[in-house]
Amino acid sequence: MSTNPFDNNNTRVSRRSTSRVGASGEPPTWAARNVEWPLPNSLSNAQYARLSKTSKQLAISLGMSPPADTLGTLHMRNSSGTQFTRAGSAKGDDAPATAAGVGLGNADAMSSTSAHQSTPYYAGGLSGFMSRVLNVSNTAGAASDVADHHALDSDASLGAASRPLRPPRQGCVAAANGWIIACLECPTTVAASSATANGNHQMAPPLRLISRWNVRRGHSASMPDQWLVLPPPLRPFTAKVMHVLVDPTASHLVFSASNGECYYIHHSSTSKLPVKLKGFGPNLDGTWPKEAVVQGVQQGLTAGSYVTSIAWDRERGTEGSSKRILLGTSMGEIYEYALMSPDSEDKEDLLPMPVLLHKLYNADTADPSEMGAAVTGLHFERLRTGLMVLAATSGRHKRTRFYTFYSPHNSSFQMVMADQQYTSLTELPGSVDFADLRLCGDHFGLLSESGIYFGTIDRSLSSVNHQSSSGGAVKMIVDSGIIPYGKDDSKICGTVAIPISLAITPHHLITLNGSNEVVFLNRVAQKVIQKERLDASLPSTPTSSLDDNQLGVGELMMDIRRPDQVWLRKGRGLVHMSSSQEDRDVWKFTLQKCLDMPVNIHAEALSPESSPRQLSHSLGRHVSAFESPTEQLSEDERVIENLFEQAKALCSNAAQKAVVTCIRAEYHLSHGRVELAAKYLAQCPPSTEPFADAAIRLGLPKLGIDDPISYNYSSKAKLTLETSNMPLIAYLSDKLRASTVNGDKMTSTMVGAWLAELYLNERGNRVATSTHASQSLKDIEASQRVLLARFLNSNVNVMDSKTIMAVLASHDVDALECAAFAANSGDISTAVNAALSVSSDVAHGVYEALQILDDAPFDLAEALYYKYAPIFLARAPSLASESFVRRYSQGLSPSKLLPALIKYEETRIEKARVKQVVESAQEGAGTQTQAEKCSSAKIVDVQSNNTSDGFELRVHEDVTSVGSFEDAPFAVSGYLEGIIKLGCCSSAVFSYLISLYTKRDDEEPLYEFLSVHVPTTSLENDAAMRAVRAGVLNVSQNVLASPPLDMSFALRTVLKSGRHFRSAILLYKGFGMRQEAVELALKVDPSLARELAQESVELEERRRLWLMIAKSAVADSNSRAGKDVVARVVAVLRDCGPDVLSIEDVLPYMPDFASINQIKDEICEALMAYSSKIDFYLKEMSDCDKICEDLRDEIHRLRNYRMRMRPDARCAYTNKLVLNSNEPFYVFPSGFVVLDKALKEQILPHLNAEQRGRVFQIEQLLSSRPESLTSTDGDDLQAELDGLIAAECPLTGSVMIESIDCEFEDGVELWEKTSVDK
Repeated sequence: MSTNPFDNNNTRVSRRSTSRVGASGEPPTWAARNVEWPLPNSLSNAQYARLSKTSKQLAISLGMSPPADTLGTLHMRNSSGTQFTRAGSAKGDDAPATAAGVGLGNADAMSSTSAHQSTPYYAGGLSGFMSRVLNVSNTAGAASDVADHHALDSDASLGAASRPLRPPRQGCVAAANGWIIACLECPTTVAASSATANGNHQMAPPLRLISRWNVRRGHSASMPDQWLVLPPPLRPFTAKVMHVLVDPTASHLVFSASNGECYYIHHSSTSKLPVKLKGFGPNLDGTWPKEAVVQGVQQGLTAGSYVTSIAWDRERGTEGSSKRILLGTSMGEIYEYALMSPDSEDKEDLLPMPVLLHKLYNADTADPSEMGAAVTGLHFERLRTGLMVLAATSGRHKRTRFYTFYSPHNSSFQMVMADQQYTSLTELPGSVDFADLRLCGDHFGLLSESGIYFGTIDRSLSSVNHQSSSGGAVKMIVDSGIIPYGKDDSKICGTVAIPISLAITPHHLITLNGSNEVVFLNRVAQKVIQKERLDASLPSTPTSSLDDNQLGVGELMMDIRRPDQVWLRKGRGLVHMSSSQEDRDVWKFTLQKCLDMPVNIHAEALSPESSPRQLSHSLGRHVSAFESPTEQLSEDERVIENLFEQAKALCSNAAQKAVVTCIRAEYHLSHGRVELAAKYLAQCPPSTEPFADAAIRLGLPKLGIDDPISYNYSSKAKLTLETSNMPLIAYLSDKLRASTVNGDKMTSTMVGAWLAELYLNERGNRVATSTHASQSLKDIEASQRVLLARFLNSNVNVMDSKTIMAVLASHDVDALECAAFAANSGDISTAVNAALSVSSDVAHGVYEALQILDDAPFDLAEALYYKYAPIFLARAPSLASESFVRRYSQGLSPSKLLPALIKYEETRIEKARVKQVVESAQEGAGTQTQAEKCSSAKIVDVQSNNTSDGFELRVHEDVTSVGSFEDAPFAVSGYLEGIIKLGCCSSAVFSYLISLYTKRDDEEPLYEFLSVHVPTTSLENDAAMRAVRAGVLNVSQNVLASPPLDMSFALRTVLKSGRHFRSAILLYKGFGMRQEAVELALKVDPSLARELAQESVELEERRRLWLMIAKSAVADSNSRAGKDVVARVVAVLRDCGPDVLSIEDVLPYMPDFASINQIKDEICEALMAYSSKIDFYLKEMSDCDKICEDLRDEIHRLRNYRMRMRPDARCAYTNKLVLNSNEPFYVFPSGFVVLDKALKEQILPHLNAEQRGRVFQIEQLLSSRPESLTSTDGDDLQAELDGLIAAECPLTGSVMIESIDCEFEDGVELWEKTSVDK
């Protein structure tokens, strides 16, 4: 074991050379420490015999029966001359003869020992056997095993006291999840004197042991589960374990032998017994399996191959199941397989045998350099869009190749291997024996003859659409390359020594060469940062008995759970290498890589023919697009930007980040990306880049002062700074953002005012220097206007509004821009003034003003609504009315808006009159009159004043001018209708709306409005109307109308207009004045009069109304010379019905010349109706007489009604004997008997107050003055009392139904009460 790992303050045996690359005075990045690995150097003969027997018993338990000629029979003799076989059976003079060469598979030969010796070892499991074997006191075990005694005596006769334990060979040690798993072999050596009877000497198979050591627990002698044993190998018996493969959880252990055998041990299972996997190597009987092909797919490994690598499922694999995994073999084949714990119930992904997926070479077309190359590295990764598989092949005198397989949107290994579109092959120069593929995160490394091939998995698949230059395959690997081995490495035969092992960490590549030198390469800088040479001492056991030449060869091991730690194993020595500050200098290397990386600048920017004006226009297009500076970078520039970001992310403190930011800014400035440089200059702390210095550097060229140092001698940067203020604007914008975060109000005010000036100046310069057409010039102006608005709106809360408004007023800025900023800053009055000052498009200005008021808080905007309502209505009445309606629910008063509404309507009517005068004058004289001049006049006066309250824009405009007035006849009525629908109950609003409706020619809006808000005639209204006619009430009182609508005003207004009589009729109905309504309807629409008459409720009123209609019909007929008078009267009779009017009612109104023949049918019908009524009344009289007679009979029967009662009858409530109680009682037809007192108690709660009072009154009269009452009076009172309390049985009548929800009386109390009463 090495005693000097990286100068860990231990006493060093020898130190050849050490080279550390880094800053002077800094400790090395990587440190190491020796770890004591509990591996013994040798086994005693007794231990070996016991372990051999356990191995054979395990083989028998697994059903393994290798042929006798493979294991052979090793004959030995003890000191007494008795001959034994290796199987342990005695063969003496008295012993029965046994077959020579029983071997491990002879069950008969082993039966004598297995019957009483195999049980303690096998049944108890193999978990604790090694601790018992290595125990110093092993007398009991040796005494109980006769075969082991013979073996020990035989070895002792040969002079061997112990057997050497071979250290693990390369590839037979693995680290995972804090465990070190190793496979060791104890070889068999036999002296020449131990010859068999026939003189043959055959060697027994080596003893194969498994060491499992938990690094976290350390070395402890009380760990019984540290050691396991494997059964002897099948043919050939000299097959060695070549690879130990462990999953990331350290639960699934796979041991691959050179003959194809694979043993599986589940680390967490209770038995921890090795299981020979089916389909790997020879069968259990030692024969080679035949090639199995199921549905065209090979199952089982190809004969002669063995597993060399496994791709574990790091994402889905668990301790119980490895899920689907990939196996790489020594013949370049890839198989699919799955491992399951014996205790696992998840059998979903179980595969009984490995399934061949892909051969990395074609046996028919492959050249010798491809055939036989083993899969030395295998890995798969689930990406966001698919599944990717990485594979590496190598071998002695074989090509080293790196394969990439990918299938988008598919998780099947078969589809991945079959998808040739995304398959790529990278052939590396030279060949190595075993090029192990190592991964850490998304980064990988692979040994080759010329250097270390490295790369990064493209998880974002940013290059999926970019094809590589060779073969046209899609690149799934980015940032790949080869790091050549250093010149200062040790030379072998004039060539560079190829490392024998490789490890990769998040930021470094670590190699180990044959001269025990560990080299640490920074993956970013691609250079060596540290070298260490180890002095590893070999085991003390003589190596003459060990036939392996690789005992002095070390290897590096990685634990996927701890990517920042690496294990170095050499022989039996372990060195733990780690770094607590692995990323200490990575940010420097990343930053240096950014500076050294070549970049292809945009061709347009580097073109010498590009003029300053063209560059200025290009920058203008960039600004108008509103894109960040990074969005205009090329692919190479984006890569550099990502590297800068990586360098910043790797910094551990603010000072390092400041250095990266400063260098980043200077880099972009030197390459002409001034805006991007300004962005990063703003992020620099004041200690490295003061504000004044940075602002001067970016502003001097624009002022005509040339300072090459300020722009790093970049001609492109100079041209940009001379022609544009955008770099300085970008710098100040970031500074403004920083001051806002820090709450620095003073800096925000200063920088904000400066930025406003720069934006305005930049806009003026671009418009002045533009040579484009008028349309393009307008686009530039619009883009600059939007750019300024974006700046003002985004920073409105951090800048001083008064200062910014003063800056805007000092330039030629559109009023709408001022309005938008004022509105966002909260100065609503200034914003509205500015919006209304626009004269080119008055409607747009009002729209902006209303939008400002709508977005502002109502408490700030309410007064401005009332103030500017006349202007809003004059310029955009429809928009204004809609805005007023939206604000009504928040409290906008319609009463305060009525003056503006009335003024607008008066102005509109006046303008319409003036327009008619102008048109008539033009038609008459054809000249412009004074009225026309007045109509075209327009006065707009805009004044500004910066007061202490804010910046104010005053607007004075003659709203009566035609140019600023819009005629919208329905705007005011639309507003009034809208607020009424929202619940407005103002009588003034209703009255004004009625007046507007009456001015229209169309009566429909008025009629519909009144139909909704005028109440229908009711009995109460009719009664009130009768009171009005009687003189009790006045019609002007509002008792007959709904509260919001003044029906009297509405009726007067409608009647005054002389039209819209249908609406007047509706109002009459609302008052209940049907007679007046019918009178008016008869003049307008007789059919409406008939409907009104039909709606009347009282019969007398209906008769009166229909008589009016009949008179009107007769009068109308008289006006027509008496034509159809009878037909009209008859139609009235039919409409009103026979119950209202008859022919005799209208006969007085008939003309004298009317013929009776025309109405004889009606007369006949009237006579028949009278006859029917007489018959009906006679029948009713007969029915009444019969009913009276029946009542007399019933009364007579009730007077003589008798009921029977048993002598022992008891009260239904008190259970007392009725005859013995000396109290009046009542007998009901239902059979129940109730005492008078109990009946009153039950009935009185169910009587109303009047009835209860009458009962008490009758009782008082009967009890207080019985002598003053006659017998007739007493009987009448008693009969009345009986009718009140005994009208029905209380237990079967309505009293019982009404008391159904009452609680039952307690049974105990009732029983006790009854008992007492008895």
